[in-house]
Formats: sequence, structure tokens, C-alpha cells
Amino acid sequence: MIDSTAIIDNTISNMTFIGNSISIWLCIAIIEFILIVWLLIKLKNQKKIMLDFSEMRKSDLRKSEDIDMNNLVNSIYHSKELYKELSKKCHPDRFANTCKQEIAEDIFKRISKNKRNYEQLILIKEEAKSKLDLNL
Repeated sequence: MIDSTAIIDNTISNMTFIGNSISIWLCIAIIEFILIVWLLIKLKNQKKIMLDFSEMRKSDLRKSEDIDMNNLVNSIYHSKELYKELSKKCHPDRFANTCKQEIAEDIFKRISKNKRNYEQLILIKEEAKSKLDLNL
């Protein structure tokens, strides 16, 4: 005959093992679920940041001041030539060991800084004519 208490004890120990196994897997599943939810929230916030800028209207992007189209067009087409001319004529090496060397260095720095701004280059050209006595 089979001892019923031995069978019951064996069944209970198997159920305890299965119960422990299920609780471990349940904990792992809960941790994975929390991780997935956290990643989804992070992804949603990241998309929101990227979409905010892309959904802006042109009027939101413009500054309060208007764009000077004449300067923009001149800067695109004529600033390179003027920059080359000024950088050659006003280079500090042309005024080495003279009293105008520091003035030429200052003007040359401003020329380099405003390389693509035609209006500023015109103003610098006038200043260079007067301060460095150049024929431009």
C-alpha cells in the first residue's frame, strides 16, 4: 500500500517549489514591466522635445527685427571679393615696424570677424582709408 501521508508531504513540497519558482518569475516580470514603462515615458518625453521645435511656425522663429535683404544679398555675392581686397591691403605685415601696425592689427581682426558681413566690411574699408592712408 501507498502511504498517503508521504504522498501529501511530497505534493506539498513540490507545490512549495513551484510556488517559489512562480514568485521569482513574477518578480522578474514586474521588474521588466516597470523598466518598459519607464523607457516608454522617457521616449515620449524625448519625442515631445523634438516635436516642439519642429511644430513651430515661421512667425515664432523670426526675431522682432526685420532682416536687411540688401545686406544679405550683398553679403552673399560681394563680401568675398571685398574681404580678399581688405585682407590684402590691411594685413599687419604690410605695416611692420611702423606706428600703424597696432591699428592695422585691430582692423584686420575686425575684417576677419566680419568676413561675411558686407555692410561691416564697407564701414571697415572707410575706417582703413582714413586711419591707414590707403587708396582702396
